[in-house]
Order: sequence, then C-alpha cells, then structure tokens
Amino acid sequence: MNKVNYVLLVFFVTIFIASCKKDDVSENCYVCSNEVESIDVCEENGDFVIDGEVVENENGASLEDLVRAVEANPENDPRLEGITCTRK
Repeated sequence: MNKVNYVLLVFFVTIFIASCKKDDVSENCYVCSNEVESIDVCEENGDFVIDGEVVENENGASLEDLVRAVEANPENDPRLEGITCTRK
C-alpha cells in the first residue's frame, strides 16, 4: 500500500507543478502599504489593477512609474503618507 500512496503523491505533485504557469506568479505586482492599510497594485494588459479595480492607463506609464509617483506623494495626500511599495 505504501508504493501506491507514493506513486499517487508523485503523480499529483507532478500535475500540480506542470499546471503552474509563469503568469501565475505575477511579476507585474506590488504591495503598497502604510500603517493603516495595504493594497495590491498590478499591471494587466497595459492597464493598472488596484485592489481588484481596473484603472485605465491613458498615459502609457509603466507600473514602476506609478509606484514611484505613489511613494513620492507629490500632492501630499494624507492617505499616501508613509506608503512604501515592494514587489509581490
């Protein structure tokens, strides 16, 4: 019975690894947080997805440009005070 369990385990692990795609691990996402909250900021199909809400990227900015602007907080928005972003 142990051989059967081992074979099944190997089979399911192989299927699991084979089913993972490169897109499953998003390289186009950041987690931005401050003392109050944390949000996910991603890029999909040229637009930004901020906490699940699609925001059109009309200027063609990169995700890195958006993250830099959020962290710089040029308009001194109190909601963005002390926010930092890290790649997810």
